[in-house]
Amino acid sequence: MASESAVVGQPLVPLLDGGNYEVWKVKMRGLLMKEDLWNVTVQPKPELLEMIRQSLLLGAKTAWEAWLTLQRQHERSSYGSRLFLRRKLYSFRYNGGPMQAHITAMLQIVEQLRGAGVEISVGDQVAALLNSLPESYSGLVIALEGRNETELTLDYVCGRIQDEYIRRIENRKMTGTRSNDGAVALYSSNSGELSNDGEQDEVSFQRPAPCDRSERK
Repeated sequence: MASESAVVGQPLVPLLDGGNYEVWKVKMRGLLMKEDLWNVTVQPKPELLEMIRQSLLLGAKTAWEAWLTLQRQHERSSYGSRLFLRRKLYSFRYNGGPMQAHITAMLQIVEQLRGAGVEISVGDQVAALLNSLPESYSGLVIALEGRNETELTLDYVCGRIQDEYIRRIENRKMTGTRSNDGAVALYSSNSGELSNDGEQDEVSFQRPAPCDRSERK
C-alpha cells in the first residue's frame, strides 16, 4: 500500500476539489505507479470494494471504471474552471483602493490558473496587468509599451505602476485636490488618511513590496 510518507506529514496528492483535476491526476497516477498499484486500476478486475461502490461512483464496478468516471467528470469541470479563470484574468479591472491589493488579487488568478495546469507567460501577465489599469494611466502604459520586451519583467512593471500610484496620492496630499478619474482614493488633508467614497483607511506611504520573485518566473 501507500508508503508512510504519503500518510504522515504533508500529503503527496492534493485533495480533489473540482478545480485541480489535472494536477491531481498526474500526482495520483504517479503515486499509484510508485506503489505498484496502477495495474490494479487499469485492469478490468478486481472489482471495487463495497464501500466504494456505495459512494458517488455507484455505477462503477471496477477500479478502471471509477478512474474513467472521475476523468470524465472532472476534465469537463476543469475545462470550465480554466475558461472561467482566463476570462476573469483578461477582464480584471482596477476600480480604486490600494494598487498593491489590485496587483496581488490579479496575480492570485494567475496562481489559480497555474494550479489548474495553465501556465500564463510573463508577457501575457504584463499585458493583462496593463490592460487592467484605467484610462488615466494611459501615459504610463504607452511608456511601458515602448520599452524593450526584455525589460518588461513582472517586477519592473509592478514597481512602475506602484510608483505612479504613490506619486498620485502624494500629489493629492500636497494639493488637496480630488481625483476625477477614479484611479486613486481621495486624500483627506486634515486627517492624514485616504478617503474613498466616504470610507477612511489608514495608509502608509512606504513603497509597496514588489511582486514576489519566488513565485514569478
